[in-house]
Amino acid sequence: MKILHVVDKRDWILEYIAQQIAKHLPEHQFEILYGHESSKEAYEAMEDQYDLVHFIAWPFITMWNIKPKKAIMSVCSWRNWKIKDPWFDIHEAMKRCRETIAVGRKIAQELKCDYIPDGIDLTLFKPKDFTVGFVGVPDEYKGFHLVRQACKLSRANLKVASDFVKDEMPFFYQEVDVVVLASIKEGYSAVILECLAMNKPIITTAEGDFFDKSIIKVDRDAESIAEAIKTFNTRSQVEDRSWDFIINKWKKLYEQI
Repeated sequence: MKILHVVDKRDWILEYIAQQIAKHLPEHQFEILYGHESSKEAYEAMEDQYDLVHFIAWPFITMWNIKPKKAIMSVCSWRNWKIKDPWFDIHEAMKRCRETIAVGRKIAQELKCDYIPDGIDLTLFKPKDFTVGFVGVPDEYKGFHLVRQACKLSRANLKVASDFVKDEMPFFYQEVDVVVLASIKEGYSAVILECLAMNKPIITTAEGDFFDKSIIKVDRDAESIAEAIKTFNTRSQVEDRSWDFIINKWKKLYEQI
């Protein structure tokens, strides 16, 4: 298929979406039309060259007042839809296209259309290994076994500081992403104070006189600790949003139009 992507301008998120779709579907031929550099007349003169037009920037449909012959449209945000500009009539644009796709679930629900989320290039946005810090004697009372098990469950590395001197501790905190304190009980906790001073998130299972709302308190078991760790180790939440996964949805849509 020969497919035209209509985006708003260069070096913008919609151009990136078009480029990623083209990159992952090499069996089709793609070209890009930049709406802000073009016109209704230019679009109509070239429309017949393509098997399908995908308006990734949908407002040009009503702004140019065109009636595409074979087109789908994406709705990427509420911006042009909600500002009540008479040039941007989303419901009229939907009538003129064969399919409307929303990148957000709430938008899809409001428009009563299909949903395909944006993808993300996980090879580009690749973090360093996620590391959990444990400070103290690695024994039963301190809950070291629970922290170690929680790290396995949450696919995180574990870094232990059991005999560091005070002057070395700031460097330790800089190397970890979150600290877990899994003691049975704690009184005055130097670890919590140090984490707060270093702007370092801390998860604790211990009972004690903790005064700061930023501390995450969880049950004293590996599963609860692991779930708390996952709130900071967030990459797993977007692994099903990679372009390798999302592209199958676009492939199926293009080929059924």
